[in-house]
Amino acid sequence: MLEFFTRPISLFMNNDDPQVAPPYLERSERPSQHGRIRDIYQKVNYGELLNPHIASLFSKYFLRSDVILDLGSSNGRIFPILNSIGISTVHGADIADYLTLGRPSASFKTFDFSTDRFPYDDESFDGITSIEVIEHLENPYHFLRECARILKPGGILILSTPNPDHIFNKISFFLHGRFYRFLDGNDHIMLFSDHILSKGAKKFFNLIAREYMFGELPYRVFSRFKYPENRFFGRTAFYILQKKQD
Repeated sequence: MLEFFTRPISLFMNNDDPQVAPPYLERSERPSQHGRIRDIYQKVNYGELLNPHIASLFSKYFLRSDVILDLGSSNGRIFPILNSIGISTVHGADIADYLTLGRPSASFKTFDFSTDRFPYDDESFDGITSIEVIEHLENPYHFLRECARILKPGGILILSTPNPDHIFNKISFFLHGRFYRFLDGNDHIMLFSDHILSKGAKKFFNLIAREYMFGELPYRVFSRFKYPENRFFGRTAFYILQKKQD
């Protein structure tokens, strides 16, 4: 019975394609790889971000008048979503400029989220989005502290990360000690459960909600079916953190 699970998961986890995700690079290595990373971001299929649940999630927690910062803008995939719900003042930032799909309406800045003081004044933003970013960072706690500093009291941080509670992750970790979205071909280096995330952020934030999106079971014929967007089948976990007002 164990072999029934072990073999297919082993086959899947050996199918690492470094061409579809940026490699893990140190800060000093990134300038020489800028063109390559930009090309990768341009080729990656972000069609899942058209999921209407994302726009509705943003609409639920942000007002049209809010000043929003998107951290980890990648190729600019989030800006059209924010604009589509009527948010006109949008800033963006990443470690370098890889934008190909859109640019923010207000400003775009480059800096290292793990080490740099964010180049914004205290309490500058009503909300922050950070989609599939925190798992790439060497110092995610610095990132959370800086997000808290630049958010207004009561401001909202919406971040997403690979869902460690997915049933496939649980099985693969039990059998191999690995998670299927943290393979050698990408630069996912930090893994967060909702408990660890809320524990690490609790000095500054309250975790007020979590949502799961992109239901899947990523194995052969089973990947063809639709799965519920919940804790056990959602590919991605979205955490909604509110800055404390005291």
